[in-house]
Amino acid sequence: MIYILYFLLFFLIFFIYDIFYAAIFSAIYYFIISFVFKTNNKIFNKKYLIFALIYLFFSFLAFFYNNDFFIKIKFTLLNWFFSIFFLFFYFYKKKFFLYFFNLKITAQKKNFLLLLIYFFNYFILFGILNLFIIFNFSTSFWVFFKFLGSSIITFLFFIFLYSYFKNKIIIIKQKNLN
Repeated sequence: MIYILYFLLFFLIFFIYDIFYAAIFSAIYYFIISFVFKTNNKIFNKKYLIFALIYLFFSFLAFFYNNDFFIKIKFTLLNWFFSIFFLFFYFYKKKFFLYFFNLKITAQKKNFLLLLIYFFNYFILFGILNLFIIFNFSTSFWVFFKFLGSSIITFLFFIFLYSYFKNKIIIIKQKNLN
């Protein structure tokens, strides 16, 4: 529910003001979410704080240079960072990956590596698609794609992953290790 509210507020701010204010709203949103998790769960969720700092950094660049390209390119850079992240796990230990995501996975090594390759390719291609949209379409279309298009593509990707790996990999979320 909180994500739907975020999307609605982001779109409202974008259409009333512009992408700059919507980006600042995103940074503030992620700061608030990280502290809400800290208050409710007694655990500080660093993931949201990192997103807030990234949004703030690229929003500052966009305001400073008066260019929304910095806000748009953040999406591609994050996707490519995630692809490198999965590539790292492909070449290094599975144990570190499992510890990082707090998971217990039962799978053959080839299936686990195939899963990492799928995620690597997904993030690389998503970054390239974002660049294509940045350079060929308007900011309004980019915002629409970022929220609706990326949600649909991600949903379809996870449906594919589930259908392919449902009998090959068993994932169990472990209790918090902190």
